[in-house]
Amino acid sequence: GHDRVGLGAVEVLKEGTRVWYCGQAVDVGPGERLVVAFESDIWPKDSFPFSRVRRPPRRKPEEVAAFAPDVGDEVEIRVDASEHAPAGWATATVRRIKHDFYFVAKAGAMGPDASEAIVEKDKLRTPSSSTALVQSAMQQDEYKLPAGLGAWVSSSDGFGCLNHIQEQANLTLIQVHKSIVKMYGESKALLRASKLLDVHVKHQVKIQDFQDKREKGLKALETKRNRIEGTGYKHHTEISLDRSYVPRIIGRGGDRIKEVQDKYDVVIRILDAEPNEGDRTVRIFGHSAESIERARAEVEFVEEALDIEPEMYQWLVGKGGKTIQGFKDSCGLMYATLDREKGQLRTCGPRHAVKEALAMFETHLMYFPVFNQMDEEMGQLIDQLEEYGDYNARWEWTWYRDEGYETSGKGRRDGKGSGKGQGKGGRQQMADANQAWEYPRGGARDWDNGGRNGRWRAWGEDEEDEEDEEEYEPPQRRRGAEKGKGGAKGDQQRGGKAGKNGKSKGGGKAWVAQDDDDEEEEDKTESEEM
Repeated sequence: GHDRVGLGAVEVLKEGTRVWYCGQAVDVGPGERLVVAFESDIWPKDSFPFSRVRRPPRRKPEEVAAFAPDVGDEVEIRVDASEHAPAGWATATVRRIKHDFYFVAKAGAMGPDASEAIVEKDKLRTPSSSTALVQSAMQQDEYKLPAGLGAWVSSSDGFGCLNHIQEQANLTLIQVHKSIVKMYGESKALLRASKLLDVHVKHQVKIQDFQDKREKGLKALETKRNRIEGTGYKHHTEISLDRSYVPRIIGRGGDRIKEVQDKYDVVIRILDAEPNEGDRTVRIFGHSAESIERARAEVEFVEEALDIEPEMYQWLVGKGGKTIQGFKDSCGLMYATLDREKGQLRTCGPRHAVKEALAMFETHLMYFPVFNQMDEEMGQLIDQLEEYGDYNARWEWTWYRDEGYETSGKGRRDGKGSGKGQGKGGRQQMADANQAWEYPRGGARDWDNGGRNGRWRAWGEDEEDEEDEEEYEPPQRRRGAEKGKGGAKGDQQRGGKAGKNGKSKGGGKAWVAQDDDDEEEEDKTESEEM
C-alpha cells in the first residue's frame, strides 16, 4: 500500500507564495491550462499552467516508518487549512529536536530570531521528488463504457476503481461524463489505464449480468413460491542480465533491438561475456535520461513472483489457461507460471511488462471473492427452485456466466468432472466419468476389468465358472457420449476415469503460459553487428 490520494489530486504553486497547495484537477481549460478545485471551495476554481502543478508524492509504509529527519535536514511541513487558504506543504529546515517535537523554520525565514514552528513528525515529510507537469508530454484519451455500467461508475465502488487506475497508471486526470471516461496523462500512462479499465469493465459486466440474472431468478422463485407457496551521447546506463534473455532482446534478425533503438533514439550494445560467466552486460546510450530509461524498461528482463492462495488457482488460470495466457500475451511476457508447489505466480519479461502484468493479475484477483459469492448465492437459489419443483433450474440458471470464470466449482451437484488427460500427442479432454453404456444383451451384467481384456459376466456367477462362459464384446457407448481426442495414455475407458472428481490425469505441479516463439541462438557475430 501507498499513501492514498484523492481522485485527480494535485498540488499547485500559487503565484507569489512558497506553498504547494492541495487541490483536485477537474478539467483541462483553454490554453492547455489545468483547472483545479480546492477543498470546501475555500478558493474558487482556477486554471494553472502545467509548470506550477505537480502530483502529490506516494510513499510506501516502509518509507514513512523509516523517515527520521535530523537537525539541518530539509523537509516539507504541512500547512493546515484556514478560513482563507486550503491546506498545503511548504519547504522548511529542521533547527532543533526535543523529545518527539521538531522545531522547524520555513523557507524564507532568516536569522536566529526567525519564527519557528513546533510540530510532531507526522506533520513532516521528505521533500517531494515530483516535478512540475510537462504540458508537451500530456495527451488525452477517452474510454467508452458498455451500456449498463453508468450506475456503477458513479458509485463509491466505481470511484474506488477509478482511483486505483489513477494510482497504478500515474494519470494526471481521470473523470466521467455519462458513459465516457476521460483520461489525461502521458501516453504510457494512458495505455496502462486503458488496459486496467478493460479488466475492471470485463468483471463489472459479468457482475451486472449476474445481478440481472439474480433478479430474474428471485422473481421466478417468488412466482413459484406464490404458486406452490414457496486489464556523441550525453547519457548512458548499464545493466546485467542472464545470457538466456539475449536472443529475445535481439529478436529475429535483430528486428526487436532495432525497433527499440529507433523508437527511443538510443544505441544498445551487448558486450561479449567473460569466460565462465552466465550474465551479459547491456549498455544503452542516448541523448536524454528519459529515453534511456524507457528503452531500458523494454530490454531489461526481470522475474517477479506473486503469492497466490490455493483456492484462487482455477480463477487465476481460467478455463484452458485462457486468463493467464491472455494476460501474458497482452503484456508481452516471456512466461507466466503458476507454481502450485510454492503457491506463487511467477512472471518473466521486460521490466515494464512485468509491472503491467502484475497490476492486471492483482486487479483480476480482486474479483475472486465476488465471483465466489456469486457461485454460492446462485447455488442456493437453484436449490430452492428445485425444492419447488423446478427440476430444470440447474440447467436454466447455472450458466449465468461462462465456464472460463469458475472459482472453485462448489455447488455443482451434477456429479460431472472436468478432468483432462495429458498425452504424448497433446492435451485431451476426457469423457465424463459417469459414462452411460448400452448392453449388447438383455439383463444386468457386471463388468470384470481385472485384466486388460475385460469381459461380461452375469451377476452371481462364480469366478471359477468363467472359463465356460461365453465372452461378450465390450459395451458400446450411447450416441452423443464424448470421445477422447489426442494421444492420452491408456484406452478411453481408463482415460475417462481422469474426469472423475475433476482431477487431471496429466499431473504436473504448475500451469505455464509460455511464449510459443522458438528461441534463437545467439548470433556469433552479434557483438560486431551491435
